[in-house]
Amino acid sequence: MMSREDPGAPRSPAPDPDEGPALHPVTPAQLGSAETGLPMLRSWTAVYLTVAGIFVLWSTLLIVFMRAYS
Repeated sequence: MMSREDPGAPRSPAPDPDEGPALHPVTPAQLGSAETGLPMLRSWTAVYLTVAGIFVLWSTLLIVFMRAYS
């Protein structure tokens, strides 16, 4: 049976100072393509702006209908 460490317990330091995620950044070649694969939203910036716009629209509609029907 494998023992699992307590997730709340502090981790021991890395034995070698060259180990660890902060010292090994991800290169753009490792990230892959920046395309979304969506026909209308080809960049991730467009996806983020669309999601933020829909959130603002729904929030506005919620406030408008709440004031109109209360």
